[in-house]
Amino acid sequence: MPASRRLLARLGLVLVLIVGGERRAQAQVDTVGLLPPGYGTLDLNTVTMVMQTPVLEIRFVPMDKRVMRLAKPSVDSAMDQLVTRFKAQIKDAADRAGVSSPGLAMVTFFATQPGSQFTPQDLRVIIPGRELTPIGILPFNANFNSGQLQLRQQASALYVFEQPLPVENSFGIGYGPTSSPDAWTPVLETLNREKSRVQARASQARTASDSTQH
Repeated sequence: MPASRRLLARLGLVLVLIVGGERRAQAQVDTVGLLPPGYGTLDLNTVTMVMQTPVLEIRFVPMDKRVMRLAKPSVDSAMDQLVTRFKAQIKDAADRAGVSSPGLAMVTFFATQPGSQFTPQDLRVIIPGRELTPIGILPFNANFNSGQLQLRQQASALYVFEQPLPVENSFGIGYGPTSSPDAWTPVLETLNREKSRVQARASQARTASDSTQH
């Protein structure tokens, strides 16, 4: 199995372990203007930005409902439960920074070399004219704060930013001297195609429902 597929499988397991013991409480989100839930088909890998450094593979998933409504319902639900679990910590980080609408992302560091060191605070979001650094980092794994991974180990955390991520436009990520300022562009193209399909599926479902009621 290729390394990227192994990492995706491990990342999926992380989500299962995190949300598996939680009640199915829904995260409090603003649904105004969002696509209806339940019609997306994209998997987690498709909505993930990937950046390579000499010793790490860094995977960045924007936890934004404008993205998650285009993902499979299982992915959307898992992310909702993840946000619910960390709701208090997210609020604390936002309050300390004086932020009312923080942006969220799931970030995973995957070691491609033995003894790979990483500095969580060095990850940044690159948008036109500025860069965003995290105002809060909430680890999923006990080994996250060690700053070191053995070959093929991974560590994940929920990153909190001072503003919602610009998921409807091109942006990128950077880590130390490595940057990929347009990393979101190919993902965005896929999202735009899926958005049209979701709208069509939802319309067909409404038409079918109306037909059965008459």
